[in-house]
Order: sequence, then structure tokens, then C-alpha cells
Amino acid sequence: MTEAATLTGRILNKKYQITSHLRPARMGDFWLARRLSDQALVQVKMLDPAVFSEAEAITRFEREAKVVGAVDHPCLMRLLDHGRSDEGFPYLVTEHVAGELLSDIVLEAGCLSPERAARIAARVALALQAAHDRGIVHRDLSPSNILVGEVAGDADAVKVLEFGLARITNNETGGDEASMTAVGVRIGSPTYMAPEYIEEYALDFRADLYGLGIVLYEMLIGQPPFTGRPYKVLTLHVNEPAPPPSKARPEVPSWLDALVLKLLEKRPGNRPKSARAVFDALVAGVGSPLAPPRPKVLSTKPPVAAAPVAAAPTRDPILDHFIRRHVKRMERLKTVSPPDRSNCFVVDEVARWSLCGDAGVEPGWLCELPDEQRPGLRPAEFWREYAETRRYRFTAPDHSAQVELVATGIEPGASFNRSVEMIRARFDPDEPEALALFELWRQNAWEELEKQCRRLVTGRGALASGLFSRLLGSAPDRKKAGHHPGQLFLGAALVESGREREGFDLTTEWQTTQAHQWPSRYQAVAAFYSGLRAKRSGSEKIALERWTAGLEIEALPRMVEAHEKLSGERRNPTPWLDQKFPNYALDLPGSQGEISLARTLEMLDGSQVVAVCMLGGFRGNAEYDDFISRFIASSLYFEQFLGEVHVISTQRERESDRPEFYRSEDQARKAGMRLVVLHDAQAWVQRSVKVTHIPTIFLINRWGVVAHEGRMEPPALWEALRRTAALRLRDLSAAQ
Repeated sequence: MTEAATLTGRILNKKYQITSHLRPARMGDFWLARRLSDQALVQVKMLDPAVFSEAEAITRFEREAKVVGAVDHPCLMRLLDHGRSDEGFPYLVTEHVAGELLSDIVLEAGCLSPERAARIAARVALALQAAHDRGIVHRDLSPSNILVGEVAGDADAVKVLEFGLARITNNETGGDEASMTAVGVRIGSPTYMAPEYIEEYALDFRADLYGLGIVLYEMLIGQPPFTGRPYKVLTLHVNEPAPPPSKARPEVPSWLDALVLKLLEKRPGNRPKSARAVFDALVAGVGSPLAPPRPKVLSTKPPVAAAPVAAAPTRDPILDHFIRRHVKRMERLKTVSPPDRSNCFVVDEVARWSLCGDAGVEPGWLCELPDEQRPGLRPAEFWREYAETRRYRFTAPDHSAQVELVATGIEPGASFNRSVEMIRARFDPDEPEALALFELWRQNAWEELEKQCRRLVTGRGALASGLFSRLLGSAPDRKKAGHHPGQLFLGAALVESGREREGFDLTTEWQTTQAHQWPSRYQAVAAFYSGLRAKRSGSEKIALERWTAGLEIEALPRMVEAHEKLSGERRNPTPWLDQKFPNYALDLPGSQGEISLARTLEMLDGSQVVAVCMLGGFRGNAEYDDFISRFIASSLYFEQFLGEVHVISTQRERESDRPEFYRSEDQARKAGMRLVVLHDAQAWVQRSVKVTHIPTIFLINRWGVVAHEGRMEPPALWEALRRTAALRLRDLSAAQ
């Protein structure tokens, strides 16, 4: 995904604009792009930069373009263009068909019905026959090289991909490849390799039929007939007969059993005579036509004089109307009134496109709420509290500028911390509030952090040896002694103030005995100091391991910086941002059917997003409740932009002993929000997305593109809506 971030938006040879990453490929990646001449969607395959210096890789890549261009068939991707970029990088352009790899379909479903498996196999056979007629042996047939999608109303349209390893025996199409492969070197996947190729390094079109037999077997059973280490699989291909599919799945019909075993004959001469013969056998067995309809194809010749594309509007009309409706006043004040810092919030993060962003507010500015002066320590997430109208006064740190914003309660697109002065004036050790300590830590206010943590325990500013731990860990009055991570932050303050031995002892003890009781952000702080302790003692390898584990809990900026400095590697915290999110179809708990992401997106309009909460296992935790609570608050004002909420968990039922963590979920359902909990029984979505933090929130727009990845902080929704607006404007511009 790192390369995806660098190529998205790039214009290739003034003809194609890369819009998103589709999937990895052999020797490169597939990208979605628009042909600038007519705005048609196309698919671009780019050679991996890592092999640019390898002559054989470039030769194979360029020869793949010749192979794909030599065969025209509905079950093969149609070549539209190929060449080299301005920098000399090889690429090829084909039609774009939205769909899923057969390997993913089988992994998700477990196995396919015999009828569907036969239909897909029949279409693969037609594609192979078209290639064989031109002297082309695919040699790398596998489920990961077969795309299944919808074309012209045909739900199981098939496209055989990846001819980069094809063997060509026809000089007209590129000649034999003997000079390209060293003697004694096999290429392809051992799982789908024909016995004759394993034994003698020789093969013809019948090797593809053997591969098709393995693919058909895998569709029927859910796994290939031979599994294990590569050398073991190669031996089984040569020496062991495949068991009939019906042995593992009795509903497989006998005629299909027989065809699979015939395809998997060890001797090539015992297999069907051709791929066409395989197709005919499948049609006869199913008893109905299996050939795909020939759809209207995208021309390889773009219009000679494409109509001029009108310039995109500078602002999105839907979002602009929404902002005008909620903003009552936004002005830069001529006279700056010094703010009362003991009643101020500090701007921590600003969405580039939001009310605060439009007003020029930046991180570090102070925020007052002049109409809402309140005693006590007020949470920084005041925006969750309903207010018909709210007035904000933002002041630059040096008092050089002051902006006043009046809006109808909508959160302005910034996250806030309470100022050090506010916490000093308002913090009550009898009613400790854990987030205040975290905010002091984020602002590096070590002296104040130490002071407040000591007040929590003794009230006298003195810490006797072991007293803090005993009071915090075992005091009967948990309200005073245990409902805050004070030991952790006291240790942090001591470490940062140079008293490392005492400080590290406190953070380590807290991590060992109490971390499991607290939300992830506090566990991440503990992980940071655990790694820092290892580094200070000279164990850099251990430090790196602990920081790596900590980043999987939460990517705290200080830990990200320390990890990158020690490892020398830059971490990408949002690898899916601006990428196409993988489709899924998951069960609702209680046998209520399933929910498909693709079908959900089809019901959205261009201004809406779907929230996908990747939860891993348990829903019974504070982070999950926090996310739902934030989403409810956002729904008060952003309802027109919010579609469904999908909570993806490997756990089917919620825990009965933790009702406090489901209050927001119950509230959302009571309010009629479209919130669905989906059961990712085999963790298929979790494995394919590979999130580094649980929970991770994805906001996905109608195009299936990720517009936000991470936590559901206040700026996140603004950024997602603006990214979605940019895509909507692009489509509007193309239509004009």
C-alpha cells in the first residue's frame, strides 16, 4: 500500500490518471485509472519498481502485453494500450471489470455449489481454449489469477488474468521462451503444477487442463487436493492419485467427480483432448448453456476529438449548502481580547477542510466558549453536548489573531485538549478524571502532571516508598484510589524530569498489574515507557519490539517518532486511505441473513459514507462504546451524510456481564440508527484488511473508496466528507 499512496493521482503519459490501487499482481500491481480522452474507467498494470533493473522481468512484462493483445475473448481482459511511461516504466492497460478474485470468493464461502463451480470452470475453459488456439499455454492458472465479477447482467463473468509466465509456442505471438528460463528452473505455483512439468520440465496445453482440475477441485471442496510444504506437494502431484471430491462432499454429482479426476490424470494423454472438450462436458453435466454473453466492449481507440471537459466547481454545492445552513457568523476580530487560559481549551488537531480549517484556526490556538462559562473541569469533548447555537472564540498563541465562529451546535472540525492552566485550576483529586492526566502528558506539562498525580494519593505532595502502589491497587475506596491511571502518569512525569529509576518502576508496575483495566490509549503510553526503558538500558532490539507492539495498540505520535528514529523506517498509519476497500458479505447474528458492503454502497448517494468499525473480537470495551457515542453525536447534525454503521467482529453475541459498554449501541438502535453487527466468523475481513489497531474506523464512500481510516476523532468526519465531495466534483466535471 505504500506505493499506492505515491501513484494515486498520477497522470501516465498524459493519457491515464491513476485513481486508486486495485490489487497486487505478479511482477507488479493493478491500478484503477481514467482514460483522460473520454473519462472511461480502465485498469493499468505497472511493473514493480523493484525489478526495473532485471532484464528478464521487463521482457516477460512486455511480452505479456503481446499475449493479452493476441487473444480476444470475453473471458480474458481486453488489452487497450501498452507502452512505457515518461520515466521508462513499462505498463499495460486493459478494460476494467469490478469483481473479486476466485481465491477470495472460495476463502470467504468455504466452497461453492457444484452448479456455480461448473459455470465458472466452463468459462475458464473457454478462455484457455482461446489462448491454446494461438499457441499460448498459461502455465500459472490458479484461483488468485481468476477474476469473477458482474458484466452485462452476468453475475459470474470470468476473466482469466496474469499471462506473464505464459509459454508461447507460436513465433507469431512471441516465440518460444527457452532463452528466458534457466535449465532446471520451474516457474509457477507448486499447488497447481502438472506432474509432467515437475518431472521433465516439459508441458503443453494439457498442463493448463491439470491446473483447471485443481481449481475446480478447490471450488468444490474449499481446498486443493494436495497441501503442505512445496516439496511435499510436488511429490504428491507426481505419485498420489487425487481423492474424488465427493469423498469430502457427498453432494458433488458423480459426473463432476469423474471429470475432475480425468483432469487430474498423471499422464497428459489421459486427460480431456482440449479445453473445449472440458467445456462441453460441463455443459452436458449441468444441462444448460454456460457460455457468457458477449458484452459491449470498451474501444481500444478513444474518441479522436473528445468534448472539452468543463472546469470543476471550486466548491461542492451539497457541502457548501450544509455549511451555510449551520454557520451563523465567522469573522476575524479587529481587536484581540486576551483569553482566560484557566477556562480555555487548546486546539490539538484541525481538519484541513472544516469550519475551523476555513477560519484559519491551527493546532496550538486557544478556544473559549464565551457563552458557556462553567465551574469545574469540563471535558474537552464538549462538542458532544447538545447546543442549539454555540459561539467559539479562537485566539492565536501569540495573540496576533482572533476569530469568532457562531454555528448551530455542529462540531467545528477540530479536536481539543484542556489547557494546563484550566486543569490546574479545576482538577479535583476527589473526583479524578483520567483524560485530564492524558492531556497534561500530551502537552509535556511534566511539573503539573507530577503535582496532580501526587495529589490524587496523598494530598500532601509526598510519595512514601510503595505507598502509591498500595493505595492505588488495593484501597477499598476505589472511587478515590483506583479510577484513574495516576501511577502510570506519575511515573511518566518522573522519567521525563530525569528521575528515571523511580519513574520506570512505577510505569512498569502499572503496566503489569493494572493496564488491562484501562482503555487502549493508556496501555499505549505504558508500552512507550516500556520500550524507552529498554532503549535507555541499551537493549534497542527489545525497545523496537515493544514499540512495534505498542503501535498496534494505538499510534501515539511520540511512539511513532521514536519507532521511526530507531528502525529507520517510516510508518504509514493509514495504508487504506484513498484505496478501494475490499468487498465483503457477512452474516448477521441470529441467522437474519447477510449484509454485503457492495449492496450497501449501491444504496448511497454521492454525498454519503458508510462507517465500518473493525473490532476484531469483543465489543464489550470502552473504545467501542466511545465510537458509537461519537457516531450518535455526529448524527445529530451530519445525518444526511451518514449511511449505515457496520460493526465487524469475530464474536457472534455480546457479553452479558458488561452492559455498560453497550449503552451507546442500545441508544443508537433506540434512535433508529442503521447500525448492524456483522459476524466475521473466519476473520476473513480482518485478515484481508490487516488493521494495526482495534478498533479501527473506516469511512467509505459510494465509490468504495476509504475516505477516513483510524479513530473517530472530531476532524475525521469532515475530512471524509470533503474527500467524498472531491470525487463527486470529479464525476460532475466529467459529466459536463
